[in-house]
Amino acid sequence: TRRGLGDDPSSTHLSELRTPGINLMRPIVSEACLFELFEREGRLLLAVECGTTAVFTLTLALTNEEEAAFRADGVASVRQLALAVQTRPDRYVERRVEA
Repeated sequence: TRRGLGDDPSSTHLSELRTPGINLMRPIVSEACLFELFEREGRLLLAVECGTTAVFTLTLALTNEEEAAFRADGVASVRQLALAVQTRPDRYVERRVEA
């Protein structure tokens, strides 16, 4: 049996908590001041820190090809994509998703 959130065996385990309307995200890898890659509902999402004076985050879903590159090449492919997004976010803004 699973142990709960405290000493009380009737309490709920964290993994069993569900809040309606909230999508749980699972972090995969991140690099400070550049990107965070995470998984939500089976999709890989990339949050990229953009801007210079006014800093903002642009989050996009990886395409099938980008996911395949990540699985084959690892973090290097995601870093390359994040740098491209950071350099020219205007080219990726149409792919923006809510995080």
